[in-house]
Amino acid sequence: MSVEILKNYLITNPDEIVKILELTDFHTISFSEEKREIRCAYYEGGNPTSVCINCDTLQSYVFSKGVGGDLFYLISLHNNWNLNKTINFILKALGIKDFDNIKTPYIFNGIYKRVKHCKNKEENIISNDILNNFVNHPNIRFLKDNISLQTQYKFNIKYDTLTQRIVVPWFNKKGQLVGLTGRYNFSDIGNNPKWKALENFPKGNYLYGLYENKEKIEESDYVIIGESEKFVMQLDSYGYHNGLALGNCTITDKQARIIKSLPVKKVIIALDEGVSIEHIMSQCDKLKGGIFNNNKEIYCIYDNKNIVIPQGSKASPTDFGKENFEKLLKNCCFRKE
Repeated sequence: MSVEILKNYLITNPDEIVKILELTDFHTISFSEEKREIRCAYYEGGNPTSVCINCDTLQSYVFSKGVGGDLFYLISLHNNWNLNKTINFILKALGIKDFDNIKTPYIFNGIYKRVKHCKNKEENIISNDILNNFVNHPNIRFLKDNISLQTQYKFNIKYDTLTQRIVVPWFNKKGQLVGLTGRYNFSDIGNNPKWKALENFPKGNYLYGLYENKEKIEESDYVIIGESEKFVMQLDSYGYHNGLALGNCTITDKQARIIKSLPVKKVIIALDEGVSIEHIMSQCDKLKGGIFNNNKEIYCIYDNKNIVIPQGSKASPTDFGKENFEKLLKNCCFRKE
């Protein structure tokens, strides 16, 4: 929570933001009390309104570069610093030796509390305003996990500097925000859970990727369904824009109804290694029959001979690259009669 405390201190002391901007070589800095925003030039002699900082959220945008993020990201970008160097510089500039000395009346100015009140209780709709609190920037960890930069932009991947998590938004089929999950951004997770709900929601009511991929799914004759958000994004990076994710290894009744209603002829279930064949077959059975099924062919990927996926790895069928995924499609894809 230390970075969050620092943010709240700056929100309640905009003069300190001006001071930091001056020390990090921004120019022609002006503060509007009425608008609660700071404007300045990114370079000396530049447009004095090209940088805008919202003093209630610390969200910033550089119009001359077309990039945005929070104040820490802005300073890191401007000086080519990492986050730790930026925070240490700010603490030193403010004369603060440790976070315990920062007095704050209201964590983060209550923005998360205000956002929660914007929810639609019937379907758990969340205001898109909450996304403005995260850095709009692709992530190297995802890139190393075979998720391309283009795919990260498509799925609106962001970064939370407070929790050090990669932020993955979930949308309903209409494109309304319904939830947020976060992946811890370090290999040594300690006591931190690798994945965590940043905004709780009933995953079983939705299919991850349906909004982003719905047009391509309508053009295709089949859909591929896995467990995690990463599965869908890896597929997208491999050129398969017809992937969906359950959020776990079990298809809920609501998810089954959505899948049955899709305008495709074939459904391929591709769960992670370690899920028993009996469980996989039971999930396939949920998709058979019913008024909307339209005699869909149901298939499953099961690497029973560990051709691609090592036994005990708990890995996804998409974790080993496009070539190996296509090997699974060719050799380990079985129809459920």
